[in-house]
Amino acid sequence: YIQKFDYLKIIQNIKKSTKTDIGISSYNNFIMEKTEPNSLTESKSLTWTEYHRFLIKISFLFFGVSTLLVFFTFLADLDYFDYYQLTNNQNPNIVYPFLIFTLNIIVQFFFMLSKKAFPLRPILIYSFIAQIIILIFMPLSVLPFRAKSFWLTSALVLLFGAPEGTVIGCFMELVSYFPIDCVIYFSTGQAVAAVIMNIVKYISLGCFPVIEGSKNEEKNLIYGTLLLFGVTLLTLVVCFVIVISI
Repeated sequence: YIQKFDYLKIIQNIKKSTKTDIGISSYNNFIMEKTEPNSLTESKSLTWTEYHRFLIKISFLFFGVSTLLVFFTFLADLDYFDYYQLTNNQNPNIVYPFLIFTLNIIVQFFFMLSKKAFPLRPILIYSFIAQIIILIFMPLSVLPFRAKSFWLTSALVLLFGAPEGTVIGCFMELVSYFPIDCVIYFSTGQAVAAVIMNIVKYISLGCFPVIEGSKNEEKNLIYGTLLLFGVTLLTLVVCFVIVISI
């Protein structure tokens, strides 16, 4: 039997108490130092602390994937939004990256300057749900309005920066209670997000080639976008379940 290790709850309890170097050091040792087995049975398998150290590292890996995956999706699929909106002299290539970081930065500054102990689990749940909802509506909102969809999609991109910044803010809160290994796993997860998006983009272009001027150009562009956003949505849900469950 392996006891469930609710690290979000433990950290929340630590934040309510006095935060000292000794306390943080002891907590880090508890999380990451090797625990000697107490019996022959334990020596043949992972001890519960080793098991949960592994889960924590995996959680931070998926945490990193979730923070940049949707942003990379927007960048990889700007052609889809350009196809309809450049005709109105509107340029998503310039506007979207600026908008997505606007609320992101504001929210992260709020986390940095605030001295309150926030309940991390509910905040993460609401933030992930908000990202999932925006991710669903983002490509679909273009189809009914076509060239007139620029302001709607820009508003969605702007709003997306808030939950994304919240997730990163939660990471900054969490990582202060963990050793540097967790930061490395988080950064690795962000790199994995870029690799996933590149692979899926090439697959979408292979399945639905977009050839300028061809009769299937618009149809293939839409199908490729739905594939790209669909894979991103599925991956984000997996990250959400893993990060919240561990």
